Amino acid sequence: MSQKPPTSGESSFPIGISPSRTQQKGMKSYNDWIESLQLKHRLKSFIVGMEPTGHYWYNLANWLVDLGEHVVLVNPAEILRMSEHT
Repeated sequence: MSQKPPTSGESSFPIGISPSRTQQKGMKSYNDWIESLQLKHRLKSFIVGMEPTGHYWYNLANWLVDLGEHVVLVNPAEILRMSEHT
């Protein structure tokens, strides 16, 4: 996972919208964190689960998909229901 975040025009960000420098820095930090977890646990791949609430998940999900990562959307009500049974 040593790929860099895509630049404007190379990703699936909506036309006219590109991530700010702050978002790019956060995405790089996220990428570094995932890479360290993969090394620590000897994982070749992973699945990212996201609650699609608000608009905050959108850029990260698109960026991960652009990198070829597997992203799934999880219904927040299901998460709540599962947490009540543990």
